[in-house]
Amino acid sequence: MIAVDNLKLDVGTYRSMVEDAVRYAFNLAVNTAYPTPEVLRVSIAKAHMEALNLAVNARYVTPETAQYILARAVVEANALASVIAPKAPELGLQVSQQPQQVKAEAKAEEKKAEEKREETTEEKKEGPSEEEIAAGFSSLFGS
Repeated sequence: MIAVDNLKLDVGTYRSMVEDAVRYAFNLAVNTAYPTPEVLRVSIAKAHMEALNLAVNARYVTPETAQYILARAVVEANALASVIAPKAPELGLQVSQQPQQVKAEAKAEEKKAEEKREETTEEKKEGPSEEEIAAGFSSLFGS
């Protein structure tokens, strides 16, 4: 005979297991570029971000990359000026902000631009939510 305790199912646990399985399957589909509408939306967005990152790092100026390239140039110029100013006071360099402050502002600007892009893509998106995708990536990479 089977005890009553063995027949009771923990619905929360099974729901969690099914949700994990869905995330893992979606991650696998994204990483293998399996051509479904849901996966292609994420793959295209991922490819766009990687291309944008490559263009910014290569300093390839386009209307889309110009703001990031200029922000990065300002950060690098201020960092250089903050190093040179104490060693060569005769140059009269004035560093208005600390390099970390400039970097934080540049990152904030990049984050705002990213959020604007995400808001426009969210309106068009019908697939899994960003939280589901993030959870899938985190489960894939273990972070």
